[in-house]
Amino acid sequence: MKLQFERVVATGTAALDSGIGETALKTFNGDVYLYRVTGFGGGFASWRLSEGTGPTLIDQQLFGPTITYQIDRDGMPVTLGGSDQLILDVNTATGLVGYGLNSDGTIGALQETGTLVGGGDISALAQLSITRGDILLLAHEDTGQIGTYDIDPDGSLSSVGFVSAQVDSMQVVQSGGNPFLIGTDAASSTVALYSVIQTSGTINQIDTSYAIDVLGIGTPTAVETIEA
Repeated sequence: MKLQFERVVATGTAALDSGIGETALKTFNGDVYLYRVTGFGGGFASWRLSEGTGPTLIDQQLFGPTITYQIDRDGMPVTLGGSDQLILDVNTATGLVGYGLNSDGTIGALQETGTLVGGGDISALAQLSITRGDILLLAHEDTGQIGTYDIDPDGSLSSVGFVSAQVDSMQVVQSGGNPFLIGTDAASSTVALYSVIQTSGTINQIDTSYAIDVLGIGTPTAVETIEA
C-alpha cells in the first residue's frame, strides 16, 4: 500500500491555517465534521467530510479578545446538558470554556461553566457514562490533578473527587464491562492506568509500572485504544 498526496485545504485566513494543533471529529445527523484548532492569537474552523470529495469548509471562528492570548492548541468535544461544545485549554479560566457546536456544523457562542475547583486550565478530558450517570474527567494543569465531575441535567458540573496526576492526554477503554482511564504525561515520560469506580465516579491508579517500563517509550504525547 502506498500513500499518495491528494490536496491541501485551507480557510484562507492566516491565523487559522498555521500553528494547527489538535483536530476533533463529531457526527451530526449522519454527517461527519472535522474541527481543527490553532492556538495563541488563532481560532478554529469546521469542515464537513464527505466520501468521494474533499473537505468542505463550513464555518470559522477567531478566538475572542478575552481568551486569544491565553489559549493552547487543544480542542476537546463534549456534550453538557444536551449541548455540544468544543472545550478549549485556557490558562486563566476558572470554569470550563468552549464554543457551542451546532448540528449543521457551524460554530456557536463562547460559553463557560461555573467555577471549577481545579480551574479551567485543562490539558485533557474524557467523558463517559457509568452506573452513577454521565461524568467528566478533567486533567487540571494548575493543580496537577485529575478531577471527576458529575454532569448535571442543566449542563453544570458538580465536583466528585480528585487524584494527583499530571496528564496531557487521556483515553477511556472498556474491559470486562468496567471502564478504565489511560493517561500520558510527556514531561515525566509516564503512562498511567486508572480504574473508574462505577458507583462513585472516583478513580484509583493501578500499578502497571513494570509493564510500562518495558515498553521503551521515552516521551509519550498521545494515547489511543483499539479492540483486537
